[in-house]
Amino acid sequence: MWTKGREILKVEPQVEAPANGISTCIKGKFGWDFVNSEERLTKPLIREGDSFRETEWDEALNLISTKFSEIKNEYGPDALGFITSSKCTNEESYLMQKLARSVIGTNNVDNCSRYCQTPATVGLFRTVGHGGDAGSITDIAMADLVIIVGSNTAEAHPVLATRVKRAQKLNGQKLIVADLREHEMADRADMFVRPKAGSDLVWISAVTKYIIDQGWADEKFLNDKVNGLSEYVKSLEGFTLEYAEKTTGLSKETLIQIAASIHEAKSVCALWAMGVTQHIGGSDTSTAISNLLLITGNFGRPGTGAYPLRGHNNVQGAGDFGSSPDSLPGYQKVNDEAARKKFEQAWGTMLPAEPGINNHDMVEGMHNETLRALYIKGEEMGLVDSNINHVQAGYEKLDFFVVQDVFFSRTAQFADVVLPASPSFEKEGTFTNTERRIQRLYQVFEPVGDSKPDWQILIEVANRLGAGWTYEHPSEIMAEAASLMPIYSGVTYERLKGTKAFNGRYSRMELTVLSCIWMASRSRMVKHVFTR
Repeated sequence: MWTKGREILKVEPQVEAPANGISTCIKGKFGWDFVNSEERLTKPLIREGDSFRETEWDEALNLISTKFSEIKNEYGPDALGFITSSKCTNEESYLMQKLARSVIGTNNVDNCSRYCQTPATVGLFRTVGHGGDAGSITDIAMADLVIIVGSNTAEAHPVLATRVKRAQKLNGQKLIVADLREHEMADRADMFVRPKAGSDLVWISAVTKYIIDQGWADEKFLNDKVNGLSEYVKSLEGFTLEYAEKTTGLSKETLIQIAASIHEAKSVCALWAMGVTQHIGGSDTSTAISNLLLITGNFGRPGTGAYPLRGHNNVQGAGDFGSSPDSLPGYQKVNDEAARKKFEQAWGTMLPAEPGINNHDMVEGMHNETLRALYIKGEEMGLVDSNINHVQAGYEKLDFFVVQDVFFSRTAQFADVVLPASPSFEKEGTFTNTERRIQRLYQVFEPVGDSKPDWQILIEVANRLGAGWTYEHPSEIMAEAASLMPIYSGVTYERLKGTKAFNGRYSRMELTVLSCIWMASRSRMVKHVFTR
């Protein structure tokens, strides 16, 4: 980033950086005017009637401490809820859930990535034991065939789309796109199909069944690596080509052509996004995609794997660091006694053993007055959630509401206290991208006015509530988190210095193909090996 004072002159990629290379998405290159916007929050705000007045940090933090303590003492810790952000750093997600669990004593923690991206995570946990991409962007570029389902990749993930376009042009990579809309990637595809809305599970399962029936399954891979095959094959009995044709609108010939393309390809990557995950059948469709790759042996080799494309800059990291009501950092369940004891020992306090409530249930809790206080960091629930009138009406029933953001958002208009936060250019930390690559960000500017990085604000809130946190830099937060999260073991700021990054890969696999509806997984968590 080239700057002069607080003016951003140019943003350019680092060629040696493993994720971007020579590419930069349009938002990363040009979408930074907000940093110096006059509409930035620069002082804490406290509500007085129907308006707000500026105040100092001490008054705002003392009010939060007093109100949170009063509500916890009168109604119990589960009367408070915490919404964190998939746009904040890993360290900030870690602190938000730690504040909720270890200081307040509730698992009422959620963020947008759970309800828009969790279906993909669930599908992958069911089948391969970990809810993240199976390889790297490099693997996608190496693939003989790429299948994209429910993703406008060229617009939503332009850096990744550039890799696919380049591989098509230079390496002859084949591309199959399945979507309701005809977009740029559809125009570039060797085969574009438009199934009926909500029918992805059916056509994917029918293609998988056809591959098995033709004897095209990778028998060695299945025998060596996969559990539950016979049950899965039985679950596919109803997914005939005739049924799929009737249900999806895709002809039998089209489905056979897709199956043949997969069979003929030496390596296959499957990419999908919110065209799949933001649907009532998102988890099962994600499971079906992963199952198709397992049946054909397209896991664990270069140029293969499942790749759910994340929606924000740190969706993967927010999930990894425990931003959900049922999981501690590292996807360790809150009701797993051994996992919970590990965190209790590290944090020096008892933790709640029962899962908390999610975003949707928090809204209902506002209306039935079981949720009395809410703390939202970096999310615009009052504008982007479904049925926003219902959400906003819930805000008005809260006894106390804290919003922490860079701007005075629609959600902030309902708050009792608004805390001014800093965007990524004004702080340090790490993000974990869609391929599970952990990358450092470096502070470019000082925070505007009295705004502060989210991690510093969270420390001050926690300490006003008696936490005694002593972190002085995000690297200390990461060190603690990495010591508790096997999937981040070995991650340090020193090893992430400059353009270095970690990318987790599967070193061993014990996999389970699952019924298209649902079958209890017998997979094992696989160890990640972090490499430079």
